[in-house]
Amino acid sequence: MTLENIIEFKPEHYFDLSTFRYKDIFDNVTIVWEVLKKIPDYLKAHSNHKIHPETQIHPTAIIDPNVSIGKGTIVEAYAIVKGPTLIGENCVIQPHCHIRGNIIAGDYTRIGNYTEVVNSILLGGTSSAKKEMAHFAHYNYVGYCVIGSRVVLGARVTTSSLRADWKPVTINFNGKKYNTNLPQFSTIIGDDVQIGCHTLINPGSLIGKDSWINDAPFSWKGYLAPHKFAKGKNTNYEIVDKRD
Repeated sequence: MTLENIIEFKPEHYFDLSTFRYKDIFDNVTIVWEVLKKIPDYLKAHSNHKIHPETQIHPTAIIDPNVSIGKGTIVEAYAIVKGPTLIGENCVIQPHCHIRGNIIAGDYTRIGNYTEVVNSILLGGTSSAKKEMAHFAHYNYVGYCVIGSRVVLGARVTTSSLRADWKPVTINFNGKKYNTNLPQFSTIIGDDVQIGCHTLINPGSLIGKDSWINDAPFSWKGYLAPHKFAKGKNTNYEIVDKRD
C-alpha cells in the first residue's frame, strides 16, 4: 500500500479545513506532513508584509519587516516575531514569546508567554470564546508541526523534531516504518486535541482529532487514533476511549 492510500496519513483525517484562513496551502496535499514543504513558497506568495491598522502592538515588541498580521491581533510586551510569518485575525501573541519564522497561524491563535514556535502551520481557533481558540501555553516549544483547530497545549509541552542520529524522521504505524524523507518533523495534531503540561512529543508522531494526552511527565511517540485518551507516566501509559 502506498502512503497516499493510507487514510491515517491524509489531511482530512486530522483537520476540518473549512474555517482555516489559509486552507489553500493544503491544495493537492495527499500526505499530511508533506504540507510542511510548502510553507516557504506559500509565504512568499501570500504574505503582503503588512500589519493591519487595527492590530495592537506593544512598543517593546520586535517585528521583522516581512511579517503580516491581521485585524484585531494583539502583540504584547517583548514579543519577537521574525519573518517570514503570516498571522491571522484576532490572535494574541503574549509577552516574551519568540516566533522564529516560517509560521502560518490562523485566526484566534494564542501563543503564550515565553513560547517558541518555528516552521509550523497552526490552524488556530474558530471564535474568541476561550474554548474555541487555539492555546499554546507558556514555555511551549512548537517546531516542524501541523496543529489543528482549537488545540490546547499545556505549559512546557515540547515538540521534538530532530532525531539523535540526524537521519530522516520515520513514522511507526501498524507495525511498519514509513520514511517521511524530512530531516526535521515533529508531529501532526488533529482538531480539538488537548495535551497536558510537561508532555514531550517525539519526532514522527501523529495524534488524531479530539484526543487527549495527559498525566505529567509524559513522553509520546507514534500514532494515537481519534477520540482516544492516553494517560500514564513517561512511556508507561494506557490508551482508552475518550469520554465526553
